Order: sequence, then C-alpha cells, then structure tokens
Amino acid sequence: MTLPKIKRFEEFDNFIDEAVAAAKERNADAERKFADGVRVQAFEGPFADQLLAAYQRRMPSEKLREQHYQAFRGFHTFAKNGGASLMPAHGAVIGCYLLHLATIEHKSPPELRAAADGIVFVHEQRGHHVDPAFIEAALDVAAEIAGGGDGGGEGVTPADPPPPTSHEALPLAAAGA
Repeated sequence: MTLPKIKRFEEFDNFIDEAVAAAKERNADAERKFADGVRVQAFEGPFADQLLAAYQRRMPSEKLREQHYQAFRGFHTFAKNGGASLMPAHGAVIGCYLLHLATIEHKSPPELRAAADGIVFVHEQRGHHVDPAFIEAALDVAAEIAGGGDGGGEGVTPADPPPPTSHEALPLAAAGA
C-alpha cells in the first residue's frame, strides 16, 4: 500500500506551503521597506534644505549635547554594573538610576533632571522611546526626599521566613555528634 507515502507527501506539501507563505511575507516586508525608502528619497530630494534646518533646530547646542552624553555615560556604568539592559533601557532602570543619584550621590533635583534629559536624549537619537512615567515618578520621590520626607511609597517588606521543615530532628548520635 502507498498510504505511508501519501502521508509523507502531505507533510512535504505542508512544509512547502509554509515555506512559500514565509517567503511571501519576507517579500512583502522587503517591498514595504523599499517603498518607504523611495518615499524618503522623494521627500529628501526637494526638501533637503528644510529637513536639514528642522534637524538643526531640534538639536541642542554642542555644550548641551556633551552634557547629555556625560549623563548617559554615568547611566551606562550603572546599568552595566547592575546587569540591566542599556539600549533601550526600561524606564524602571532609569528610575532606579535617578534614585541612586538622589540617595547615594546626593544630587540635587536640577542635576537629576539633567541626568534624565541626557538619558532620554541619547535614547531618542538612537530611535528608542523611554517611558516618561518612571522618570517622573523617580523625580517626584527624589523631590520628596530632598524636602525631608521619606520618599513616600510603601517601603520594602522583608521576605517571609521559610516554612519549618517537616522532618523531625535527628538524635545527636545519629547526626554524627
């Protein structure tokens, strides 16, 4: 009987169908990227001067850019030493860094804002978004601490103690004593 062969052909046909579908999706993605590239070229050509002027207006001064890069270098060291993702960094990692600056390095609120701005600037320059909620929350906590408060929040509760073991203690002789 050829029944097993038919099953093998069906599996092969399924494999081919899946491969063709994947290839079509890759081609569609490539076509979209090509179309985007054509649009970019069509826009950049006639509007190159306006585009350059818009970028220049958005770019901070050389001095401020260097301050941003310096702030990011401090964050880079913090994230690397903590084993955290750097680019893009999660907002919680940035928030923890800002609280580190506030509580350990005793940075002022304006210095914290400058550090946050630098981190966000470098992320944006590389096309990454940073969730501002974590930054704002960290700055609020730091301001509370700077004002003499405890930073609010619920605090960290210690972990529950481990449950007692279910075995009975061995007599000293059995324990090797």
